[in-house]
Amino acid sequence: MLLFARIMSTALLVLFSMEVGAVEISLSGDTWSYGIVFKGGTKLTLDGSGQKPVRGTLASSYRSRDINWLAGTEISLNDKLEVMSGTVDAGQSAISVPLKPSTLLRFNQNGQVIYCTFASSINIDGLVFDPEPIIFYENGWIKSGTISKPFTFNAPGTGALFTASPGIVLFYPNNSSTTPLHFGAIQSAKLAMNHIDRAQTLPAGATIRLSASGAVIGIDSTSQFAYLGIALQGGGRIQVFENGQSSLQPYQAVQINGKTYPAFSFIFLSPEGGVVGVPPQ
Repeated sequence: MLLFARIMSTALLVLFSMEVGAVEISLSGDTWSYGIVFKGGTKLTLDGSGQKPVRGTLASSYRSRDINWLAGTEISLNDKLEVMSGTVDAGQSAISVPLKPSTLLRFNQNGQVIYCTFASSINIDGLVFDPEPIIFYENGWIKSGTISKPFTFNAPGTGALFTASPGIVLFYPNNSSTTPLHFGAIQSAKLAMNHIDRAQTLPAGATIRLSASGAVIGIDSTSQFAYLGIALQGGGRIQVFENGQSSLQPYQAVQINGKTYPAFSFIFLSPEGGVVGVPPQ
């Protein structure tokens, strides 16, 4: 009776574990599960019931969502056994655009692509995106991507005009449309030339961050520049708050009003450039 009780207790414990969380097993050889062949010598993760696969490595190419997924790639699956992420084979497309072979493709729970790399440059709303990873919001609008050519853009609300260098650009969401392959206001970009903002010089090469209303709220540069009369020999990172105060993180030691502050320390500044506080050491 005691042995039977222990066996039942163990069985109930295993069953409980399978219900509340995923189950991982080791595959001794190629294994078929729900029409998918998983590679031997790898781990296969099953759902809480211990039945359906949720993550594993493909032994052979598999087709899901009208896409061929590359043999040898690790895929994740939803409860409908649709692939949520994995490496695509050659000759595949998403959002009606050819994909770069052997690159990662991910979907959101709503079926929208949230990460992919196109096979070649693509012009979207006047900006040319490199064949580098693009991240999307849930409605299909672009969250970030790599722009291949210099471009100019207006900051919404303020009307300020900026010229940007090629590189990674971040965009704000726009929930007014579910038509994919568009983007909202620019959130972050790298400046191609010096710019003036609120009587301060933003140096060429600096990455600026804009608020949703178009105000510059962040500056990040590894080159020498001055901010509120403070000479930053090795550049630094600045965050501007709504009340006009700002925080400074210099990349080299900096002098402010005769006092030296070490590199990478946080310094809180008044709108006039005076030190109003530092975090406790």
